[in-house]
Amino acid sequence: MRPRETNHVARRAAIVARFSPGARPVDIARVLGLPYATILVDLKAMGWPIGRRGRPVGARKRPDIVQAVREEPHLSLKEIGARFNLTAERVRQILRNEGQKKPRPVDIRSIAKQERLAEKARAVAEWKAARRARRDHRFAMVLAMQQRGMTLKEIAAEIGVKNAACAGAIAHAARAAGITVSP
Repeated sequence: MRPRETNHVARRAAIVARFSPGARPVDIARVLGLPYATILVDLKAMGWPIGRRGRPVGARKRPDIVQAVREEPHLSLKEIGARFNLTAERVRQILRNEGQKKPRPVDIRSIAKQERLAEKARAVAEWKAARRARRDHRFAMVLAMQQRGMTLKEIAAEIGVKNAACAGAIAHAARAAGITVSP
């Protein structure tokens, strides 16, 4: 064997011993201190699947990135990119192309605000229901008094309102009950 071929054999043996088939040629070249082109030639000669731009075929990072986002949604795009040696923008593009979106971090203040608004809406609904119940009860009392034969003046004096208000209450209660009342 010529010395040059021995050099290739030793270099290729070092690559096989230290790196898995998915390793990036640029990383191998950096670790071994050899030119990138030399590493590419060796990898192709060894039968490693090298695709366009010297990337190993099938070494796409997309599934790993999508999985990282699912497993740790609290990480920022920048932090995920640092794991895969990518920029935050590239991570965002990959997620977009995979049909994923980076979940936005949960804002505690917005959750608290939503809870306060929901509680306020419940309180208002309860207050309105109670008010309607009190009003309906008063209307029923006024209507019952009127049906017992009390005059408008007597009913108004008993419940502490003016005659006109009492007449309106009687008319409303009668309409709600579906009966006709003579004035």
